[in-house]
Order: sequence, then structure tokens, then C-alpha cells
Amino acid sequence: MIFVDDLKNAIDIIMHPGKSTSKKMKIVDSYKLYYKVSLIPAVIFVILAALASSVIGSALTASGISAGAGTAALILFGLVFLWIIEPIGLLVDAAILHLFGKFLLKTFKGTFDDTFAGFVYGQLPLISLFWVALIFLLVSPVVALLIFILLALWSIVVAIIALANLNKTSRLVVIGTFVVEIVVILIIEFLLFFIGL
Repeated sequence: MIFVDDLKNAIDIIMHPGKSTSKKMKIVDSYKLYYKVSLIPAVIFVILAALASSVIGSALTASGISAGAGTAALILFGLVFLWIIEPIGLLVDAAILHLFGKFLLKTFKGTFDDTFAGFVYGQLPLISLFWVALIFLLVSPVVALLIFILLALWSIVVAIIALANLNKTSRLVVIGTFVVEIVVILIIEFLLFFIGL
């Protein structure tokens, strides 16, 4: 039942982030939530990739590409991204934002665990529902892109609300911290580019 409770919690976070993103979690618990919530979408992704392969397999075979190899590569890439690359990226993003929010700007009052949990909460809409965009990809790439953009924007909104709740600050302060972080990183990248590194 713990798995079902986590899924209900994720749905509540997606639908009501203002009320549902105040629960503090350790990093391990945040990762557990992330992986539990990503299980069902991962299975749906594998099924959709296999169906897409059977639908477009004849076109790929005619062009000399093995549909099975393409599907296997797509599934492998998708799962590696979902279960390895994205969780590492969340950790790095949370560390950078926490550095700015807690130590440089002194706007965050929570711990790193809180900032990381905020990032995981923010990622839940995207990891839970990305497969909806994949369904529409076969029908209309434009609609699929719009769905993906809406999911990404809602993920950002949820992250801002969660980060504000967990770090005991306002949503505007979180947005400002993001803006300062992005501007500083862009300046550093700009300087490194012109220095030649």
C-alpha cells in the first residue's frame, strides 16, 4: 500500500501544490518518491515505444534500419534518461540553487534536503505525465509539443511553490533566486567563452 500512497501523494502534489508540497523529506526519501512515481510512466513508455515500432517498423525496415534495434535503443535511452541522468541533474540543479539561495543571497531558510525535495516535487508532473505527449506524438507532433511545454511549465510552477514552502520564503523570492542564478551562470559561461576555456 505504500506504493499506492506515494502515487496518491504525487497526484495531490500535481493537482494542489500549494497544500501538498510542505512535507519535508531527506534526500533518500525524495529519490524513493521520484523512482516510485516514475515506475508506471516508464512501463507506459516501453509499451508506447513497442507500439510505435510496430506502426512505423515497415518504414524503417524499408530504409535499412532495424525496427527492433531502433526500439531497443529508444527504450534504453529513455530509461537511462529517466532513472539515471534526470535524478543526477536534479541533484546538481538543487545544489546550485541551494548555494545561491542559502549561502550567497541568504533567501532560503531550509536545508539542502528541502531544496532537493522541492526540485523532486517540481519534477512530478513531467515524469508522471510525459507519456501523454508521447501518445500524441504519433498523431500530431504539434499537439505533443504543446502538451510537453504545458507539463514543463506546470513542473516549474510546482517547483517554485514547493521551494517556497520548504525554504520558508515567498514564491517571488524563489523566482528571484532562480533569475539571479541563471544570470550569474550565463555571465560565467560568457566570460569562459571569451577567455577561451
